[in-house]
Amino acid sequence: MITMQKQVDHLHTTEDVARLATVLQDPSRDIPVVLVSTPSGSDKPRFLMEQVVRDLGDTALINVIPTGPLTFYLSDTLGDDFGVYAGAGRVYPAGTDWLEDRTLAPLVLAYPNSDNREVTNKLTRRTYEVAGRPEAFNVTVTSGGRTTQHTLIADGPDWATVMKAVTESHEARQQPTDTPPAAATPSPAAPTTRKKMAAELEALTAEIGRQQQEINRLNAVQPGTTNRALRDQVANLQDLITDVRKEARDAHVATAAAEAKLAAALAAAKENGRRIARSAKKGGNAVSTTERPIPIDMFPTADAAARHAILLAWVDRIPAAEKTERPLPEYRLGAGFTDSFEPLTDTQITKALRCVVDILTGRDDLAARRVHPLRTSDAGGAPAWVRDDGAVCFRASIESNTASARRLHYWKLSDGTLELIRIVTHDTFEP
Repeated sequence: MITMQKQVDHLHTTEDVARLATVLQDPSRDIPVVLVSTPSGSDKPRFLMEQVVRDLGDTALINVIPTGPLTFYLSDTLGDDFGVYAGAGRVYPAGTDWLEDRTLAPLVLAYPNSDNREVTNKLTRRTYEVAGRPEAFNVTVTSGGRTTQHTLIADGPDWATVMKAVTESHEARQQPTDTPPAAATPSPAAPTTRKKMAAELEALTAEIGRQQQEINRLNAVQPGTTNRALRDQVANLQDLITDVRKEARDAHVATAAAEAKLAAALAAAKENGRRIARSAKKGGNAVSTTERPIPIDMFPTADAAARHAILLAWVDRIPAAEKTERPLPEYRLGAGFTDSFEPLTDTQITKALRCVVDILTGRDDLAARRVHPLRTSDAGGAPAWVRDDGAVCFRASIESNTASARRLHYWKLSDGTLELIRIVTHDTFEP
């Protein structure tokens, strides 16, 4: 049984992070380090940690860090290019060469709608790659006739290994035995990676060749006759190969599209990070006013892109000394919030994100925000908008002294949680 507490180190304090940073920067370290971050506001990673421990064993040191002040402390210590946050995971190779080339410490992204097993498999594959060890490879070949069914397992995808396993299994089945036959082994699940699919195709092809040779031998011994059981097995294997090839083609197309989308999103995130770093050095504003803060089509949903843009605005807007006391809290996005950015100019988007950060982090007392309850009309003494659940609608200024100045409308729930409604013009008196 896996004891998670003993094999996964959970970081809780800055002292824990400082110790990990010391280990990471030790040139004599001879084992990779896997660091998994939790999503914002959650203490549970999106990666399947029991599988990570089971797959990696003693191959790597495994750590979990919560997104928030600790992840920013780690980025301050190692540099922005080597941090990890928002549910992603990173693999740091042995030694310290990766400090000179960030591509040597690969980042594995995990979004809210990611397949947890798929991203976990990717994390373990990246760990094996940086450790210089090939991934453990098992090939299962199942062939079944009308009366028999058996399973062959080979420890490698090469032709010689598969043929050796097939031959040994065939010879073993020819030996007489007094023991009752074992229960039929259920057919294996469809292979999950292109590498495994290719290996199974190769192994199945080898098995078909062997079965055909057996048919030819029997026909030579008994002219004019055939072995029905062997023919049935060959037919079954050919059908299986057809199915696996179709699955391989479908998986290849889907995987290529997903990898391209993730690569584009990662490139955009890295460019944002570099822009933030350059602007910080110059003392300027890191959120660009000449281009959109984040391309929506590089995220699985528009709301995911909006949350990412808000996170980047928080990084830029809140000084490092105040990040601990003004963390980005849990919040909700109304159904029309992301769409309300569509008519805005790039400059207005930047201003709107700054306003959102101010409201979410409790800086609603800033004079420029002019926060007040949204009233049902502009008549004096009109009541504020109140939702059935008791939430009160508030209004904050994004712009001033300009035509059609923009405002932020948001609900404040009874428990203090904020729900962002939409960006509107100043003459809008509805939530």
